[in-house]
Amino acid sequence: MQAVSKRILILVVLAAIASAGSDAAAISRGPDDFGYAVQAQAYSWVPITGTVVNFPSSDNSFAGPAPIGFSFPFFENSYTQLFLSTNGTLSFGQVMLTPINQVIPLSAPPNNFIAPLWTDLDVGGINPGKVRYDTLGSAPNRQFVVSWEDVTHVNTPGSPLDFQVILHENGDICFQYQTLTAVPANFTTGIEDFHGVDGVDNSGGVAASTHFCFVHPGATARVKITPEYAGGFVSDSLKDFKITVHNTGGLGTDTYDLNAISSSPGWTIQFVNAGTLLELPDTDASGSADTGPVPQSGSVDIVVRVTAPPGAIPGDSSQLTIDATSQLNGSVSTETTIQAAVPPSFAQLYQDSQNGYRLQLYSSFSTLITPKIFNGSSSEHSMARANNGNYVSLWEYSYVNSAGKGVTDIKYSVISNVGGILVGASDLTNNNGQPMPVSDENPAAAENDSGQIGVVYVRNRVDDTQGSVEINSNVFLHVVDDFGATVAGPINLTQNTEWRGVNELDIPLFETPRIAAAGNNFVITWIDNRLQAGLQDENDVFLAIRNATGGLVLGPSRVADSQPGGTMYRNPVLTGLSSSRALLAYVVTDSAGGETGIEYAVYNASGGVVKSATDLTGAVGIGLDAVEMGSGNILVAWVATGSMQLNYAVLNSSYNLTGPPAELTTPAGRMAEYVSLAATDSGYGVVTWMDALATQFIYYSLLDGSGDVVTAPMAIRSTTGTSFIVSTSKNGGGNAASQLVFPNYLPLLNRD
Repeated sequence: MQAVSKRILILVVLAAIASAGSDAAAISRGPDDFGYAVQAQAYSWVPITGTVVNFPSSDNSFAGPAPIGFSFPFFENSYTQLFLSTNGTLSFGQVMLTPINQVIPLSAPPNNFIAPLWTDLDVGGINPGKVRYDTLGSAPNRQFVVSWEDVTHVNTPGSPLDFQVILHENGDICFQYQTLTAVPANFTTGIEDFHGVDGVDNSGGVAASTHFCFVHPGATARVKITPEYAGGFVSDSLKDFKITVHNTGGLGTDTYDLNAISSSPGWTIQFVNAGTLLELPDTDASGSADTGPVPQSGSVDIVVRVTAPPGAIPGDSSQLTIDATSQLNGSVSTETTIQAAVPPSFAQLYQDSQNGYRLQLYSSFSTLITPKIFNGSSSEHSMARANNGNYVSLWEYSYVNSAGKGVTDIKYSVISNVGGILVGASDLTNNNGQPMPVSDENPAAAENDSGQIGVVYVRNRVDDTQGSVEINSNVFLHVVDDFGATVAGPINLTQNTEWRGVNELDIPLFETPRIAAAGNNFVITWIDNRLQAGLQDENDVFLAIRNATGGLVLGPSRVADSQPGGTMYRNPVLTGLSSSRALLAYVVTDSAGGETGIEYAVYNASGGVVKSATDLTGAVGIGLDAVEMGSGNILVAWVATGSMQLNYAVLNSSYNLTGPPAELTTPAGRMAEYVSLAATDSGYGVVTWMDALATQFIYYSLLDGSGDVVTAPMAIRSTTGTSFIVSTSKNGGGNAASQLVFPNYLPLLNRD
């Protein structure tokens, strides 16, 4: 069974159990891919008087390594020591500090753990709680026992929890629950392997006076493939994907037959040894390439070479199922999924925690990636494409300045249409000499018809010299040319001179500035947040318009007026339209900030209303973006409240909905966040978004001018390891059109 499908099955089973109530006597779940199954046991608490763990602090802390006292088999590996945490977990070689529990299995860290009750617990701070461990018995039946005694959730200090883990020398893992005075609302119970691709979640089986075990399956043939899912673009007809086949069995050396199935005709697959780059042979004449001998607990790296069919065009795609089958036992196999597609021409700015900022230029015949633009990290970045094809990228850079104050600057770089860095990392703003903390943040950019780039951001100055902190907030505009040189600015659009202290009323803090071009003019929007009577928030949407040199066209004008204790607004987005117009959309919320809808309006270049505020029927969500496609239709996308999946709708050239919202489901059960849209020069709508669960993937889908799906959702970029993250813009500024032509400068660039 494919790993993804198995996890979905486990979650469905657990949901059914939770709805019926926990019945420990009925537990018999599993097995997972490795073979662990859950079995109920008679409750019999094991009292221990061994070592009391000395945690550095009572909350979100760990200790270790602690000696187990014997070699303990856990999945395909064995361990003699482990780490213990205050948050109800044990881990092997990887410390777990996070109190935020997650589903099992999940390839993002933490991995390789045992979790009897993973949640935000306190040990000995707000309670008399202790964690202790001891090794009992004699070989070959020794037990390592860990007990959490009188601990509590951080939010319920008067409700003690007593539970324990028993590690048996044969590999069985048992959980017992003695006292559960107040079970936390969110917790995870289960086991997960080293790679985070296999495990058993038994959260639905937790109850007081219960005892269940994850039974080790013993020696048998087994196999695992990592990663469990991959996706990418096939440019110049082919794409190489690296997978690793692991011998997780207990019968010694094994060889695995490899097979692949494509969902689309004409796509071909070769299996290549990643070390020798030679095609893998069929050593047993079975008709399938194979890995060659893989020692027990060993692995082999393999390149899966995917080739698109002759004549493939942008949007063509295939889902490939890769199967590895044991030659020791032909009934033992596992699968992984690879999605491949031919891309249209577009550009994406992204940040990789391992490789810094880069701009990727995609096309059906070549994929180019710039050298590293900047080596640091940032919480936000954005970009715009100038008329000459250059890309102006922007990002936040935080540091301690020469006055010892924490500040944030906006930096920029200019990249050519063939990926060359024309202007390296440079300062758009510079707060190094500021005597107080100053944060220039949330940059957004747009290009006008004349080729100038408008850049907006919020500047928050912090007066930290008083007993309490006060903040002065404003929205600024810069206009730069297509090489980043300043044309106008900085221009203070909001002219706010007031300082907001804690709970001060009717003084603004500005949020989420956005910008679009309407002809040569720049249309700018932001949220004006103020506290009103009763400390209730008021979030209004404002609009301003400046010309190509920053001159005033329309002063700040309130276009969506919220009511304290009632309707509020957030997450505005702007996109330029033909006929020198711009579309504004924003999220509608209730007084508690819960999303209730999305509204949109259309303005001309001088601020005249072309279409007044209109409900986007059926749309409820966050993280908006919008773009006009070559057909004249307008694509609007967001992350739906509740499902946390990407939804989208299409407006026609009269700015009316063409149909109800549709969903783009994120692969492998992940949730979505931070959508970015772009319209390609060929008229497609490019949709990308981020992995909300672990920031391990950037996803993509391609729509035609009517909003029909051309390429189904797939990953186009992933992290190179479980401890890294990859991200694109959080404000819709992650993508742009591209006119990539085969460059003469290819040797100067990096191929992806």
